[in-house]
Amino acid sequence: MKSNSQKLTIVGVALALGLGAGVYGLAATSADTSPSKDLVAAIGVDGKEGYIKTSDMNQDLPQTPEEAIQSMNEPKVDKYINLYDSNENIIGKFLLESSEDSNTAMAIDLKLAKNTLKESDRPALDILEENLIALVQHDHELYRSGFVDDQLADALNFYYGEQFQYKFSSIESIEKHQSIKNQLHITVLGERLDTTTDSVEQVRMMYAIRQSEQGDWDIYTID
Repeated sequence: MKSNSQKLTIVGVALALGLGAGVYGLAATSADTSPSKDLVAAIGVDGKEGYIKTSDMNQDLPQTPEEAIQSMNEPKVDKYINLYDSNENIIGKFLLESSEDSNTAMAIDLKLAKNTLKESDRPALDILEENLIALVQHDHELYRSGFVDDQLADALNFYYGEQFQYKFSSIESIEKHQSIKNQLHITVLGERLDTTTDSVEQVRMMYAIRQSEQGDWDIYTID
């Protein structure tokens, strides 16, 4: 499927990392715009352009299932990380703003993602958002409502479970299928805690979302 897809550039989406922590500010994810792999272009709280370190962003992430469970139960707080120039000299601060509202389901800026799409394709992200929210909030009816039919919803019901606690962190890519009309492939990254085993696994879920001849957008698969 990948070979039939045309990749669209996503700017400022893949920086929302961690358990409910969102990155607020303009940041670019293209590797060739940064002096090193650890530096990502960003704009600080005072409007100054520079870079933030992914290692700074990830320093407080849980390392074990026990820490993940504890983190989910703790109140989220905003924090500032350093803003650097290309020589890694500190030139300011960048705000990592917490997301206390679990209803947002994700530290993903879908508004920025929509800006990369044609207006006619943007409803696909609304369908995606509803499905991700359903997984986080354990809303089974909402989860099933996004699929093209009940048979597909039944087949993909294994992603849903009361024992799962999802945290979605970023959109890896948005691809437009070249041979299937009006179909987008949107890949979402995050993690899932299985409360029955206290195990945490990284998840990478590719949503195929297509517009029908009637103009409705639906999920056709999750892979």
